Amino acid sequence: MSQDSPRAGRGCAAAVPEGLYQPPPVVEVPKEGGSPVARFTGEDGRECVFRFEELPLPGMHLDFAYALGVRIGPGGGCRTQRAASGQWQSIKRFLLLLDRLPVPPQRVEDLRARHLERYLMSRRETCSEKSARRDLQGLLRIVRALPGQDRLDRTAADFAGQRGHGVDAQQEMRPGYSDREFQAVMAAARSDVAAIRDRLAAGESLLRRFLEAPDSLTLAEREQGVRLEAMARTGRVQVDYRGLSAGEYPAACYAQARQLFVIDPDLAPLLIYAAGLSGRNPETLKELPAEHRLLEERAVAVTLTKRRRGKANSRASVHWSVDPDRDLRTMGSFYLLLHRMMARSRAFSHTASVWSIWAGSGRGGARHAATAGHCGPFDAELARKLKLRAWADGHGLVGDDGAPLEMLVTRMKKTVEARTAKRVGGHLPSARLTNTAQTSFAHYLRADRSSANGPPTC
Repeated sequence: MSQDSPRAGRGCAAAVPEGLYQPPPVVEVPKEGGSPVARFTGEDGRECVFRFEELPLPGMHLDFAYALGVRIGPGGGCRTQRAASGQWQSIKRFLLLLDRLPVPPQRVEDLRARHLERYLMSRRETCSEKSARRDLQGLLRIVRALPGQDRLDRTAADFAGQRGHGVDAQQEMRPGYSDREFQAVMAAARSDVAAIRDRLAAGESLLRRFLEAPDSLTLAEREQGVRLEAMARTGRVQVDYRGLSAGEYPAACYAQARQLFVIDPDLAPLLIYAAGLSGRNPETLKELPAEHRLLEERAVAVTLTKRRRGKANSRASVHWSVDPDRDLRTMGSFYLLLHRMMARSRAFSHTASVWSIWAGSGRGGARHAATAGHCGPFDAELARKLKLRAWADGHGLVGDDGAPLEMLVTRMKKTVEARTAKRVGGHLPSARLTNTAQTSFAHYLRADRSSANGPPTC
């Protein structure tokens, strides 16, 4: 440890840099002219850059950039990359909508209430009423942060300040799955997870046999063993392209990579099964750390992240039981299985997350060339497309109404909450998993008919 930077402790003040600290600006305006740029850094370290040069109506760029800076800056209400991107999307959709008008406004002084109402109507055309009002709410937060509020037209300012534009908290919410639907989803996910586990075990077995006794293998197995050994050593996928056309190269790369590494299509069943076992929300599961403690082979201790509790309470340690003989039975055993299956990829991606995959030979491979194509799939952003609908359709999952099943990880959490409440006779203080009894009822159990008789009581 350096002697120049004394470590803070009891009775010792923390080291403070000399001089006046000036934080980097959230909004940057090029000195040579041009559109502003807003930069965001979340509490989790994820960053994003918003460039206004991509948007029309340049006369509004500086004002909306300032308002965005207020929302995503240190004193704003956006603490995560997803929240900041939502504010940016509100501005982007609004300016694109205004640009399509016969006479678009050119400055914020030209905005009227009818422009904001038109935005709500346009959102209703592509999403539900609840989502449309939520999007309007996001836009109005930006409008209320515009500099020089006295410059706004009275109708626009009054509309932005009115109450009643938001989403009613008591609106009908999407329920969890029925027992039949939940069992069908878990059975499909379990079969996929078992296939992934067995596939990787077969690749590891062939690699081990090649290293220990290559003479016992056939010629084809030895050739495959050579490729697997190079993959294990370098992380780069080794493919025999002989006899393949150029269009068959990507499929051949994935077929080879999946012998030792988890790949993108594997994420959907793995995440769904984790939600069904743990009852945790998708954001928490996507940020599962690789660091853990194994307690006498009976439990695993993991520190989880749950940012909705606020910065001071965003970390919590959980203890999941471990079944040494059945790695798909408990969440602790499944977590350790995830850790083993992605260990090779994690050695190249250097991610702190338990999730690590081979990202592909196309754009993903170019983006992660320094790590041989490996990455933590949720390191850059949590909103990675998992193609859950395609996964559910591929397994022929249908709802109780006979229609194709809508596959959402959030509904898996609601289902686990409801099933836990049923097991304890509806006593919600005993049934709560990750929230207070009041929060569990309001956000997860109210839509479930078996527990919608009223708020919880102690």
